[in-house]
Amino acid sequence: MDLNPIWYVDQLVKSKGNSLFILYLDTTNSCTDRCPMCFTESTRRKEGFHQTLDVDLALRRITELRERYPDTFKMISLAGPGEPLNLKRLNDLIKGCSDLGTAVRVYTAGKRLSEPEIRAGLLEYTKLVRVSVDATCEDTYRKVHGVPGFNERISNISKLVEERTKSNSECLIGVHFVIQKDNKDEIVEFAKMAKNIGVDYIVYSQETFGKVRGGFTQEEFDQVVHDLEQVEHMHEENFRTVVPRLVRR
Repeated sequence: MDLNPIWYVDQLVKSKGNSLFILYLDTTNSCTDRCPMCFTESTRRKEGFHQTLDVDLALRRITELRERYPDTFKMISLAGPGEPLNLKRLNDLIKGCSDLGTAVRVYTAGKRLSEPEIRAGLLEYTKLVRVSVDATCEDTYRKVHGVPGFNERISNISKLVEERTKSNSECLIGVHFVIQKDNKDEIVEFAKMAKNIGVDYIVYSQETFGKVRGGFTQEEFDQVVHDLEQVEHMHEENFRTVVPRLVRR
């Protein structure tokens, strides 16, 4: 049900349940994309892309945790290693979690945001959605996601933002950008694009898990830092920017 069950149990025992904690649900090991940066793809391929969360069992366990830790267990994250929106009973899961009083956040590659019922469920039952895009054009998108579909993903995000406005949903909508060799020149342009779409926030991440090997020269690195500083200056009340700590302040 989470990334490290023993670690969670240890922390709960030590704190006697008095520390806030988040439950990470691995909903499925299937995915819509083939990102070269993904550190789980080879393992999932060996497993076969058919593993999926038992929604009823998950909701029973979440109910037990809520009963035991009502004041400290308040959030659930649906993220990797696969694509959360591939879960067939996604709306049953996020509605069930919401009904139990937890805030639900979803990290997605965004392909299945094209489906109206999925968008509606996210807007009604989640507090935050973040879409991995990492590019400002189709060519870069193919390089960093391993599949075509840049315009489709941007269109899906725009639909989600538009429907959020119409529905008066309180769901926060954001986009994500993993900095790497193939997209390093698009950092500022990505922020401008995201702001134009109308998302609430944007997150930039450094290389992770040793899979995204930027190979930056010192000059390229300095330019990345400079561009991230530019993005940070774009931070406003209705458009939040999150950048790595390496930015000089």
